[in-house]
Amino acid sequence: MRLGFSSMALEKQCLFDVEKVSDTDAYIEIFLNWVQKSLEFGEANEFDFVELILEGPIVDNDESFSRLRDVLDGFTIPFNFHAPFINNNIIDMDAYLREGSILEYERTIQFAAALARPPRNVTIHPGKVQAFLMQVLGPMTGVYFQAAVQRLAGISWPASMNVCFENMPARISHFFGSIEEIEKWSTSPGFETFKMTLDTSHLWICEGMEGFVPFFEKFSPLVTNVHLVDNVSNDNDPHTPVGNGVIDFPAIIAYLKDAGFDGDLVIEHPGPDEILHSRELLRTWLQDIF
Repeated sequence: MRLGFSSMALEKQCLFDVEKVSDTDAYIEIFLNWVQKSLEFGEANEFDFVELILEGPIVDNDESFSRLRDVLDGFTIPFNFHAPFINNNIIDMDAYLREGSILEYERTIQFAAALARPPRNVTIHPGKVQAFLMQVLGPMTGVYFQAAVQRLAGISWPASMNVCFENMPARISHFFGSIEEIEKWSTSPGFETFKMTLDTSHLWICEGMEGFVPFFEKFSPLVTNVHLVDNVSNDNDPHTPVGNGVIDFPAIIAYLKDAGFDGDLVIEHPGPDEILHSRELLRTWLQDIF
């Protein structure tokens, strides 16, 4: 197993606590600086890797990708990617929004695959639906999802790289959240090309602690990436630091060991100090590995 953290840890100081700009180039530079600071933090604190969140400004065009590649090439620490998700929705009812979302994923996957050091895991979201639209859009979500899966499955990437759909908090996204629903869509045509990212908070929202064992029983061969996130409520996803909520992480670690998990563990919540504290807790529970 590798133990890393998400660049979410530094988003406050790199994105929210900086002087606001109205120049496109300076705007992109803020996001690139976020990537750089995350990699610097990862190297300085000897993490195994960093999961970099790539949002719109740095996947918008070839020039931005080129500048991102230059930043990545300046470091030796391994990295994974989390593809854009804030405004991304591959099952949106609007055809133009679906197309733009799929295109962002296509470009991110292709960029990752072409790097001299491709990431081990690239995480993408399966989409979301507003609750009030479920009556109208409900049956169509599967149609849109299968179309997106088959299109993305047509991209080539190296065998060393996994493209992972992340389980969602069903009470928020209304899609790809319950074990039953994930099982249905993970057997759809084209999905055999993909792996999965397990988010502990998302699963807890949908299934509670009793859902972790059946989840691993069904999906452990597909899971290559795990987002370690705590929670304090079952109706939202505030990205509570590991150990500060109600999720039983020692039990989850035991499940991972029993399942023979040999993938990536990502501490995914804000705050660099909190990230380091969570790592110490995890090292205690994983003391025979780290």
